[in-house]
Amino acid sequence: MNTENNKIHIEGFWEKKINEPISNEQKWDNQEKFEKKLSIIEQILRNKHNEKNNYRTIDSDINVSFFESSLKLPSKAYYIKFKGKEYWWLDSFLDYYIKQYNVKPSEKFIKFINEFSKWLLANGKICD
Repeated sequence: MNTENNKIHIEGFWEKKINEPISNEQKWDNQEKFEKKLSIIEQILRNKHNEKNNYRTIDSDINVSFFESSLKLPSKAYYIKFKGKEYWWLDSFLDYYIKQYNVKPSEKFIKFINEFSKWLLANGKICD
């Protein structure tokens, strides 16, 4: 379970106006690199999807999933548990918020995706 308050971090979904995303007219630093990494990770998760068993283990203590969201919105979502941290985000987060409106994810999420991407590369799960 996550060491930070034992929570799954939900990225890219805002219930309150206080937490609404901030759109930017210009791309933020390293946005295109982040988009590429997240896109590859999302593709891996979609490929690992299985109707009978949503959760997959891709290595000891690394679980991933692509599933129907339990939110009121008709959407799918991604889930990764990696190095004791768990993140969940809607499939529209990359294409809609990041690419279309240049919304910058939290620094924690960016760091998590960068670390997971490095692990995938180092373990032959993706090519650079």
